[in-house]
Amino acid sequence: MTVLFRGSAGPDKVLTEDFRNDWLENDMVLANRIWTEEKTPYPRNYDQSTAQLRAASDALNKIMKTYPNSKVNLYGHSLGSMNAQYAMANLSQKALSRVK
Repeated sequence: MTVLFRGSAGPDKVLTEDFRNDWLENDMVLANRIWTEEKTPYPRNYDQSTAQLRAASDALNKIMKTYPNSKVNLYGHSLGSMNAQYAMANLSQKALSRVK
């Protein structure tokens, strides 16, 4: 089974909700958090994720539960790769062992 996480909406989608969600609520927020990390000492277990990252994690966990015998390939481009990495980081060890 293959799970694809798409990248950010392109400039041709600038007036869409996808563009706003991808760029303003995720890419820029995450870039700002990386840029200011040294200046803003967050507590060790502080969740700096975005709603989209958490949704990706929830979706992958649901897929893993729905198809318990499947091996899974994960692919993502740009923002999609961040979503895939965050989702993988939140899998159980058992589920993670099924990711190729």
